[in-house]
Amino acid sequence: MLEFIAQPRPPAPVPQAKALGPIALLRVLANNPLEAWTCAHFEKPIVFSGLSLGRVAVVNDSAAIRRVLFDNCENYRKDWLQRRVLSAGLIGGLLTAEGQNWRTQRRALAPLFARNTVMNFSAAMVEVANALVERLAQREGEVVDFSIEATRVTLEVLERTIFSDGLGRAPEDIRLAMKGYFDTIGRIDPFDMLGVPDFIPRPARWELRPMLRVFESAIDAIISTRRARMVSDPDGTPRDILTFLLEAADPETGEKLSEDEIRANILTFIAAGHETTANCITWSLYLLSQLP
Repeated sequence: MLEFIAQPRPPAPVPQAKALGPIALLRVLANNPLEAWTCAHFEKPIVFSGLSLGRVAVVNDSAAIRRVLFDNCENYRKDWLQRRVLSAGLIGGLLTAEGQNWRTQRRALAPLFARNTVMNFSAAMVEVANALVERLAQREGEVVDFSIEATRVTLEVLERTIFSDGLGRAPEDIRLAMKGYFDTIGRIDPFDMLGVPDFIPRPARWELRPMLRVFESAIDAIISTRRARMVSDPDGTPRDILTFLLEAADPETGEKLSEDEIRANILTFIAAGHETTANCITWSLYLLSQLP
């Protein structure tokens, strides 16, 4: 039986009654940006806020979201602050690309997310989930930090479906580096909010350097190992997402991804398939535990 601790409850920011002033907003953004949200952010279709340096629109209305992301996407680009936050390792991949570069990558990577491709990985996902259930059954009566278990599960799925030759480093090293990475980029640097030039060092960026070195060495090892295998044993090379990524080309132009784009997309896939999914699993099970 998996034991969930009822108290203390996870920290959840209480929505502000009204928008914060400039100084209070800077303090909150440096700690936890969600604490800056007001009741209006949860109730109104579109909310405008921000500092004098720039305005921010939080869009909740489904029709407006469709207009921004699909119908009139050429009119909307990532702002300078978003680019600075995402530039810590993710720059150059599909997540940050825009314009023609985005369209090229989008067309090249589309087959990776086709239904048949995704369904081919479902058996591995089920096996990893079943293995987790067995591990937890062996720990009956113990208190389990499920966020760690969920993180390990997502890394196992990545290793089985995206990087069949391994992650290039010990999974625990990747897990710890990823935790530190997201804890750091989740805080908005006050220097960025104040528009301080890029050549001025950011304390948070110095914190990220050792984590990014872990990712870079792992990614380089992953790519090198797979490229060698594709040459030496083309028929035996796993048809996983990494192989598709290395072979990906724009069907209209035949243009392949650059090495920098491949690296950035690998890190994006690790981030998107790891942190967000682990948090979703953890919170889903927590909510279920509160409603037996």
